[in-house]
Amino acid sequence: MSYPDRLLLRGACALLGDELRFEPAPLDVLIEGEYRGLADRYAAAEASSAPVIEAVAALYRRSLASAIPADTHRARL
Repeated sequence: MSYPDRLLLRGACALLGDELRFEPAPLDVLIEGEYRGLADRYAAAEASSAPVIEAVAALYRRSLASAIPADTHRARL
């Protein structure tokens, strides 16, 4: 398995070989900020997909209510 030998963080070299070249505290702040921004975007995306999710759920419920005859061949399903 191969691993990257260098990592850039905001344009600066943060990892070179096995040597870390950054302080973890500022990285925590950066990750927290990105998480908060993405959390809002994911919540909005989930809310906007609610009609599609409901339509698929309705189709699923309808499929559960439909009887499939015992002589139905798998290819017809």
